[in-house]
Amino acid sequence: MSVRCGAWCADSGKGILLSPQEKLGLKEASDYLIQFSKENGLTSDVIKTLTKSVIFEDCYDITTRRKLLYSCVPQSEHFPYEVIPLAVSYSALPNISSTWQYSILTWIAGLLDFHVIDVSNKYIHICYVTLFNLLDSNKVCAVACKILQHITRLEDVTPNRTKILLRLEKKAGMVTCISSLIRIYKFFRPDLVVSRLDRITRNHNPPKFLAESLKNAQLRLQETDSYPGDGHQLWAYDDQKRR
Repeated sequence: MSVRCGAWCADSGKGILLSPQEKLGLKEASDYLIQFSKENGLTSDVIKTLTKSVIFEDCYDITTRRKLLYSCVPQSEHFPYEVIPLAVSYSALPNISSTWQYSILTWIAGLLDFHVIDVSNKYIHICYVTLFNLLDSNKVCAVACKILQHITRLEDVTPNRTKILLRLEKKAGMVTCISSLIRIYKFFRPDLVVSRLDRITRNHNPPKFLAESLKNAQLRLQETDSYPGDGHQLWAYDDQKRR
């Protein structure tokens, strides 16, 4: 597997210049990597190399790039967390394709949803401001909200951000994806959200291919002592008790 993946990573930047035979070879290598990752996951080094190539290099069509990005699921508890802020920063660029922007954030949200990565890692939380600024986009609001629900801490809940969320909630089509985040803000700072909140939620589910890979990774990690689980989300447990 490492040989095939290494060849793909080395040649990925030449996508436009490849001959038909080379393109066929790379397609076979990428198909092999995708299937291997689904069953076994990838090492930290491979994920680090692959994500940087796929996210920043526009050398494949969007469907292939998305499949390769969704293959970046760890085989163990070791994950190159430093790629997360790079991915989030890239997703916030003004000229990025909305489809690719959504794909990047969906990958990150999936890793968090299935507890495959540790939400307390510092590289994840430094993305908070960038992710919060994406809430004004109708196209990625739901998935950005999903990530913020995982990483919000007490210090993130400020009067100004609360006002922004309450304003966004009134926009057409925003209430279902903003309400859950406002509920977390109210848990941390009930003095800032005094109104009664209806329990309107909207699940942002990852694509089937990504979900299957993440589920397999979750099962692998559950067999180790380092599985993060969802115990770090104390607000979630407290909210369950209040229901």
